[in-house]
This record gives sequence, structure tokens and C-alpha cells, in this order.
Amino acid sequence: MTNLYLPKEIDIGILSETELILLNTLWGLFLNYPGPDKQRVRFVKALVFSYKQHTKTHRKSGETYFIHDLRLTVQALLSGADLSVAIIMLSHEFKEDDAWTYHRLAMNFGKEIAIIVCAASKPPATFATREERLDAYLDQMRQAMAKDGSWWKILFEKLFDRHDNVHDTAGLNARTKRILFTETEQKLLPFFHEHLSLIPPSLLKYCQRAIFEIEYACANYRQSLVCKKRKSQRLARLT
Repeated sequence: MTNLYLPKEIDIGILSETELILLNTLWGLFLNYPGPDKQRVRFVKALVFSYKQHTKTHRKSGETYFIHDLRLTVQALLSGADLSVAIIMLSHEFKEDDAWTYHRLAMNFGKEIAIIVCAASKPPATFATREERLDAYLDQMRQAMAKDGSWWKILFEKLFDRHDNVHDTAGLNARTKRILFTETEQKLLPFFHEHLSLIPPSLLKYCQRAIFEIEYACANYRQSLVCKKRKSQRLARLT
């Protein structure tokens, strides 16, 4: 079985069924995936760090961050992107949530990945409003991608991160859902469309489909609000 080849640091006995299925899927893809030895070593290192840091921390939905990391990385490998993108997916929360520095990222994964992970991480929450912080974050990513066209990987990471977020909402309360979908429609989707031309042609259709699926999730959310409002109105008339 695939898990016989996993790094010794990973104890599959503590993993949930979902984590184990995703991990085995990812490892099976990785074993047959092309890439230089240096990147393969970095991939394993990122996987182990993700496992150590994210199997006991949970997202607002209730799932572990490890599940989120695994889903994004599986998406990266299924898309055909190079291994550096998979490493970025595994490590994309390390700076923002685990307090990694640029230096630590560069020492473990190389300078390019360190730059991309830092650019794709939200700035500190020192702004007057949530909207100001989000606008600064989008500008931060724009400026990084403008410096080097090869840093389209920032966009790729953010796109699939948001794609996962809008499809992982079961445990979210009404306010958090409203913020998620409003920001996605008003801020993130325009950002994705604005920079889609940076994506390599071989990955373009994959990214276009992800954008469509995000738009569809937003439309479903809006429709659910309409249905709830109509239901409330009907109940009000009955009483």
C-alpha cells in the first residue's frame, strides 16, 4: 500500500479517515511525479512540517488545516504544475499561521518559494478595517507578480485556496459565510480575472474551471439566501 512509503515522521495512526485517504492519494501522485531531486526532498520536508503543525489545528469549518493543505496539493499535482507549486500549497500557511520567517522558508524550500509564500500571506491585522487589510493584501500580491511574471504561482495558490474555502463551509456560521462569499465576489474574483493571463497556457483551462466553480458556489450561496427569505416570509404570513 502507498502508506508504506510515507516518511517515518508521519504516524498514520493519529490521522482521520479523510486525512489518510487524501495523504495516500497525494503520496501516490508524488511517487510517480517528475521533478529534480532537490524539489522532491523539499516536497517531503514540506509534507512533514504540514503534518506536524496542522493535524491538531482546525479551520472554522471544523476540519484540520492538514486536510486543507492536502486538498490543495492534490489539486496542484492533478493540474500538472511543477513540484514547486505543490510545495507552495503545503507551506502556504507557514508564515501567516505558524510564524515562519522568510529566512526559515528560504532555508528549507529555496528563495523563490519563500518569496511566493510571503507574498501570498496576509499582512498583519493592524488595519482599521477588514476591507483595508484585504485591499492591502491584494496590492501586495499584485506588486509581487508585477516584479516577476514567473511568480504567477502566487495567483495559482490564492485561487485554489479560495476555491477550497468556498467549498468547505459546513461548519461556518451565517456571518462568516456572508463575509466569505461577499469578499470572494467583490474582491477575489475580480483579482483572479485581472491576472489570469499570467497563468501558463498548460494550466489555464484548469484555473478557468476553478474560477467558474467559485462563481457557481457564490451563486448558490446567493440563491440560498433568497430561498431562506422567501421561507421566512411565508411563515410570517401563516402566523
